[in-house]
Amino acid sequence: MRNARHYNLRQPGLTILQLILFIVITGMAIGFLLPTAEPSRHPPRLLQCKEQLKKIALAVRAYAEANGRFPPPYILDDFGKPSHSWRVLILPYLGSRDLYDTYRFDEPWDSPHNLALAPAVAKLFQCPSDLAIDQASSSTNYLAVIGSDTIWADEVGIPFSEVEGRLDEVVVVVETTSVVGKEVNVLEPRDLRLDQLDGGTNRGGDLTISSNHPGGANVAFADGHVEFVMDGEDARDLKLQLMTALNGQ
Repeated sequence: MRNARHYNLRQPGLTILQLILFIVITGMAIGFLLPTAEPSRHPPRLLQCKEQLKKIALAVRAYAEANGRFPPPYILDDFGKPSHSWRVLILPYLGSRDLYDTYRFDEPWDSPHNLALAPAVAKLFQCPSDLAIDQASSSTNYLAVIGSDTIWADEVGIPFSEVEGRLDEVVVVVETTSVVGKEVNVLEPRDLRLDQLDGGTNRGGDLTISSNHPGGANVAFADGHVEFVMDGEDARDLKLQLMTALNGQ
């Protein structure tokens, strides 16, 4: 009987000890997990951004294959002024033939009719990490780099044959963040100039290669692959690549 009473008295003590150990171990596990919770939200957005850029780059390539030339950076109006963007020209190759057919090329890009289409078009050209862009925004995060030695040099489009064997070397689209007062409407025939790459990536306050991804920004090539350019990296190497890839150097 003494042994039985002794056994029964110890049993609750063992249960409490186990409970305390469980609480301590669980608390430690939560403590280890919490610091990683915030950064974990970024990789999915980074992957979504890369997928967006890949689709755009492949659409640019599909346009070039179908037309024998890459799309021009813009279409000129009767007065020689840029009037429509390359982003509109590739809509059929992004699976948005309906938006392309609804767009009116006989009106300015910022006519009331065309601007009504801008939010729908913009969804194809926005990075999910740019939280400054709301659902109704018409801004784009994806720009071409325009210059006399780039793939976007010619107002009628560079012949596809000039770079057909080197598509993996040709940068077609880069990522940017929304800069207050410098936003680019997705329909607007405006992009980055080659000289705007000077000074490196993620240069605060300037419209250049930049993003809200931790550590850098994305650039897309004509074969569809996307590369990540690290923060602060001197853009002169990318600038040189933009020029020499076209010239075959």
